[in-house]
Amino acid sequence: MSFSADPAIFLACLFQGSRDEVDNPSTGIGAFRFMLESNLGRTMLEFQELMTVFQLLHWNGSLKAMRERNCSRQEVLAHYSHRALDDDMRSQMALDWISREQEMVGIIQRELRKAEEELDLARLAGRELRFPKEKRDILMLALSQIGPTSESIAWGTEDWNTLTATFVRNEYSCSWDWGSYITIL
Repeated sequence: MSFSADPAIFLACLFQGSRDEVDNPSTGIGAFRFMLESNLGRTMLEFQELMTVFQLLHWNGSLKAMRERNCSRQEVLAHYSHRALDDDMRSQMALDWISREQEMVGIIQRELRKAEEELDLARLAGRELRFPKEKRDILMLALSQIGPTSESIAWGTEDWNTLTATFVRNEYSCSWDWGSYITIL
């Protein structure tokens, strides 16, 4: 069986799934098949961007929230299949993290540290960098919106203004040496 003939069936066989799982859109394999079929004719880069969007939605907790609101996978896929990963989406995810920060002080810094580590490990392993980079950028955007907190970050106002200006000027693509400017208490 070739992958190009029916990738979802190939995956079902590979991961010991059944044909029912392939045809059932509520399963992971079924959702993957739906994504493949709905993206026929698009480039691999467009498909990779869509996969990054869904990775971010999962990481951010948005998929879980949609499931709790009884949104079907098809509704979610249909909605996000036609949305690019843009500043609006990043800003919305940053707002989600700001709200989490209000409930659990320091969560953004902890997640940012993990995202930086994942990005470094992916870079060293030669893996795709888009997902860890986007996570880092969303967290940096959230951090730039809340400003430094006395419990988690100790640095001067001038350093904070420099970070914000650098971050905005580079359109979420700055490389910031956090170790030089942040002292975790």
